[in-house]
Amino acid sequence: MLKEKLLKLRFQKSKVLFFALFGLLSFVCGYSAQAGTSNLETFQCENGKYGFKNTKTQEIVIECKYDYAWSFYSEGLSLVKLNDKWGFINKTGEAVIPFEYDYALPFIGGIAPVKFNDKWGFINITNEALIPFKYDSVGFFFDSLAGVKLNDKWGYINIEDEVVIPFEYDDTKFFYKSELAAVKLNDKWGFIAKTGKVIIPFKYDGADSFEVLAPVKFNDKWGFIDMVGRAVIPFEYDEARPFSSGKALVRLKGKGWFCINRQGNRVGCE
Repeated sequence: MLKEKLLKLRFQKSKVLFFALFGLLSFVCGYSAQAGTSNLETFQCENGKYGFKNTKTQEIVIECKYDYAWSFYSEGLSLVKLNDKWGFINKTGEAVIPFEYDYALPFIGGIAPVKFNDKWGFINITNEALIPFKYDSVGFFFDSLAGVKLNDKWGYINIEDEVVIPFEYDDTKFFYKSELAAVKLNDKWGFIAKTGKVIIPFKYDGADSFEVLAPVKFNDKWGFIDMVGRAVIPFEYDEARPFSSGKALVRLKGKGWFCINRQGNRVGCE
């Protein structure tokens, strides 16, 4: 019985992780369509290592030797981990960007966040450092802005490493498909414009990025608001993720995780 419960819990966590990563790369990155055109997919071998196989023939194209591997989502490159370091390979398995980073995230629009010597910066596809390794944490660039953390506070910079929105927030989300981003201040979340002006007040216990609607947490329940702060989908969920291609993953106690559309109706997650 205990083993069955553990397996069920592991499955639920894997399902949530899958949709979190899918949301990151389709909603946040906006590269899911490009990812779908790849004829290679990552898989884990019996030795615990990761490689790539042809989606049609199931033939192994790149041997299982990586500690972890992302799919070929953008720029024709895959982010992979080898001997505790991260780098990028092409579809022949050639290391295009060497395994020298402590951590990294996929390329978006030709720019990737990478961590080196315990600090974060940004590189291009030729491995040139576009922004120095000086930040404690970073997000992706969207509409030429990225959230970055310095001296325990978050702000936004542009591609020239100029501060556009000051370092005054406890946390930040992305400006993606929206003129608004969720930011945290004094333990409450609100939404600001790219000018730094507060558009939706700091009153939520949790918040995430907009795709027409944004998930927010209020009185210990999650719902969805529009860009003027009106509650469109009621605060009734125990957890909620941002919308991606018109669907959002939500969780209800006793019912687990499932997907809803922008009208709040339950739909398939495919």
